[in-house]
Amino acid sequence: MAFKKFVFTKQTEKYLCSINTAKNMLAGFTELSIEFMLRMILSMIYILSGAFKIFDINGFYNVLKHHRMLSEISCELIAYLLPPIQLVLGILLFTKSYPVVVTALILLVELIFVIFTITALKKRGHVKNCGIFGTAIEIKLSSAIVIFNIALFSIAVYLLARNII
Repeated sequence: MAFKKFVFTKQTEKYLCSINTAKNMLAGFTELSIEFMLRMILSMIYILSGAFKIFDINGFYNVLKHHRMLSEISCELIAYLLPPIQLVLGILLFTKSYPVVVTALILLVELIFVIFTITALKKRGHVKNCGIFGTAIEIKLSSAIVIFNIALFSIAVYLLARNII
């Protein structure tokens, strides 16, 4: 059995170019889909968190008061301002409107959440409800919530970097 000699033709060149093009497109798609997935995860968390808090602002106010870290006026101010801010930021992130400004604001909010949860955990220890989803879903304040907030902060850093570069 004799082997045929390989001949490099225009057709072979087109084939190899199409393989490289497909690989490059797939690499771009994978990169894009990771960014898309992270943006969707972060936006849905913000939309749900804001919506759940809006439905029970008094309950969210009581959760904040229970932490005993803020004055009553601060708790009231946060209870009324934070939910709509989270909802709007989530919707804007979902629709990719003003991506640099929105991700920068989310980064700031997440930094505050990380500091607040670490401080609350140190001062109060484990609390029945951390308040991340208001009173709709009670999640115990623990080191897992700190890690969760650091993860959201990291996602915001990644998205901000992707939008700036």
